[in-house]
Amino acid sequence: MFLPIKVILDRRPRRDGLSPISIQYCFASDKRTVLPTGLSIPARYWNKKFHRITSELPARIGQTDLLNLQLQKMVRSAEDLVIFALEQKMEDPVGFLKKAWRPDLDAISLASHAKKIAELPAEPAVNLDFFFQMDEYIKAKRRKVSAGMIRTYNVVKERLLAFQKYRRRPITFDSFDFNFYEDLVNYLTYEHAHRRRKIVLRGLKRNSVGTTIKQIRIFLRDRTRRKIIPAIDLTDFKILDEEADAIYLTVAEIRACTGSTYPPIPGGAGSAICSSWGALRDCGSPTTAASSPRIFGKACSTKSKANPTTGWSYRYGQKPMTSLSTAPELIMKISGHKSLKDFYKYIRITPEEAGKKIQQIWENRGEMRPVG
Repeated sequence: MFLPIKVILDRRPRRDGLSPISIQYCFASDKRTVLPTGLSIPARYWNKKFHRITSELPARIGQTDLLNLQLQKMVRSAEDLVIFALEQKMEDPVGFLKKAWRPDLDAISLASHAKKIAELPAEPAVNLDFFFQMDEYIKAKRRKVSAGMIRTYNVVKERLLAFQKYRRRPITFDSFDFNFYEDLVNYLTYEHAHRRRKIVLRGLKRNSVGTTIKQIRIFLRDRTRRKIIPAIDLTDFKILDEEADAIYLTVAEIRACTGSTYPPIPGGAGSAICSSWGALRDCGSPTTAASSPRIFGKACSTKSKANPTTGWSYRYGQKPMTSLSTAPELIMKISGHKSLKDFYKYIRITPEEAGKKIQQIWENRGEMRPVG
């Protein structure tokens, strides 16, 4: 009987420079396992074509003939275990092989050992219901994340339940492909109804759709790492986002940030931009560097207000702020950005502004001379 079993070498060396040799069994494209042999050699002494150790192996590492003989015996032991599992018509021969495998198995003890492993009580079947696994995921996260993140997980679950009802087909782990992604994004963007609204509103903002996709990706990868489900290709599951979301400041907060030098003048977004500019310009001075960033950052971290119409959106002033000659780390601290990748999305510099800045640098260095 031909069995898809072969000896392989891990090309990633360990710290000692040796690569471990393993035995691979492929029952199906999505069901395979790698069995340890306990042997390791430098990768350059492995014959990939014949799956064996070359004769150039130094004697200090081991004798080539003896090591190859050990590998042959291990392959036979693995084959005998697989044949036993197939003869017994086991549903999961890969799982049985992983339980029964030992590198030191011999032909005499193999049969009794295989029967002993086969008589062990089977492990309880894993419930692969998608939403059951999602509940388990949320339960495991309760002590590790904030209450706000738990609410986010529950919102994502509610949206998926609504999408399942809309598409009239159950969501399983096998559902996640590009067609599912497109249908989900279209549903969330145009069809999803907002909850607890007197007037029916349909469609989520782009950032809300992106948050849903992001949390789905994290959840599926967690289940894969725990070996509950096989790996799923999530390359096409792009996380949608937009440049800004609204964070509103009250008049009192803007006054606290800007002081008396830059009072907010009622009249819309322009006053918020002026106030933001003034606050950041003050941040560079010794007298307000310790107070304005802290107050301004605290005010900007407020996600919502009872009456947001009394203030202006902090995002109105964010792009002008990023164009100031202030340290990026300081602006990121104030704006709440955690990475330069997110922060740089708000920087808008025209070619003319870049040219003037370069000209200013050259002039300061004394390297600006007329041509001709």
